[in-house]
Amino acid sequence: MSVSTMASTKMLINVFLALVMSWPMALLAASKPASVGRVIFIDGDVSARRDGADTRTLAQGDKIYTSDQLITSANGYVHVRFVDGGLVSVRPDSQVLINTYELEPGNADSPDKGRVRITLEKGVMRSATGTIGQHNKEHFRINTPVSAIGIRGTDFVVFADQSIARLLVKSGGVVMAPFGDNCSASSFAPCSGDVSAELFASVGKAMLEVRAGQGFALVTSDGPTPDEVSPPHPEEADLFAAFIASAQQALRGKIGLSAPGADSYEDGLENTQRYLSEESLVQQAYLLGEKESSNPLPNNRGLDDDPQVIWGRWSTFAGDDPSYRTISQLLYETRQYAVLNNVFAMLEDKHDRGNILLPDAGQVSFKLNGYEAYIQRGATLEAAGISNPALIVDFKSSRFATRLDIHAQSLPGVVPVLGAGDLTADGFFHSDGNSLAKIDGVLSPDIQEAGFLFDYQVSPGVNAVGATQWINNGSLSP
Repeated sequence: MSVSTMASTKMLINVFLALVMSWPMALLAASKPASVGRVIFIDGDVSARRDGADTRTLAQGDKIYTSDQLITSANGYVHVRFVDGGLVSVRPDSQVLINTYELEPGNADSPDKGRVRITLEKGVMRSATGTIGQHNKEHFRINTPVSAIGIRGTDFVVFADQSIARLLVKSGGVVMAPFGDNCSASSFAPCSGDVSAELFASVGKAMLEVRAGQGFALVTSDGPTPDEVSPPHPEEADLFAAFIASAQQALRGKIGLSAPGADSYEDGLENTQRYLSEESLVQQAYLLGEKESSNPLPNNRGLDDDPQVIWGRWSTFAGDDPSYRTISQLLYETRQYAVLNNVFAMLEDKHDRGNILLPDAGQVSFKLNGYEAYIQRGATLEAAGISNPALIVDFKSSRFATRLDIHAQSLPGVVPVLGAGDLTADGFFHSDGNSLAKIDGVLSPDIQEAGFLFDYQVSPGVNAVGATQWINNGSLSP
């Protein structure tokens, strides 16, 4: 055999061996499950077990997978945010099995094709539905050992064991039925018929209940509520309140109570001119923004070394930068949720907002200190810059207005983002139905800082999104 033939043969053998060696790794990669959620808060001892495997201790930031059984100890609490934005809080001495949690295969932007089934095996769990439950209610199910729970766009808390399931609705409505010939535990659809019962949050202190062997669901006010069986962790109330407020804002947009955004870049410019002619406080913010740079500002202008409001991106948008601090890393015992949207959560130092005293007169301007902005297309984020920023809060009218100009390489030009809305007595502000952009923000208790999240539809499927932090720049009027 010639030297060249031997070399060729050796090369072929090496290639063959490399391919053979790579097969197990390829198979392992192909079989590795995708996470369906992430732990965003944990307190006490909480563990997970999947498909009979060894139990693993959970920590904040850990991923959750289909077939995970979440197990809380007598002092354990865990909050999980799922891939569609849904939230689940599991209280002490509970077991919850994630049977199925999936969007349309290969398409994270199709919640209407997704399906969810979760089983509360024992204990107490609170659930607020994400986009799958909002878009595809016929494929969202919570099971207990004795009943099936379907949703109507809902926040509810349920207690269950082998003999009873009792449910309290916080927001929206549910339908509940015992398992039987026409209600299978393996289904995804809600169970209906004569043995089922519905309950909506508007109905006083009522609960839904199913008992083993009873054969029907009933509305009752007898017996302890799930909250009385196992009270919520203090963090739970803040988290769900922020989530529901964000969901309600999105719902208002769907039914026409909030501006739908621009149909094109040119349409957006026309909307800007129209909006400016109608909103005097927005005109003030627009002119105030003209005094700032028309070039993109740095993400951190260094005007505040210790901000009271900060933000992080949800794990879906966290990216690969190891230095980036996700929400789960930022949320610890000294911080609480302020406002949320699909990309960001804004956090603030923990305090009692019931004690905040806002001025009853005067206008204050705020200067942009830091921001993070993107052009969002589905699950893809393109970095964007902000120029001409302005924020005005009018305490006499309990109103706010803002201007931000967005720059990005893919945009045909600068995109003005304008918004205005109401200021609440406890220091939160939210855009109203006329606002061009969806704005959700918060003032610090001393009114020396403000922070808000924004979301503006540049064109169908293209949104400008971001988080901003501002410092008090003084009074504009007495």
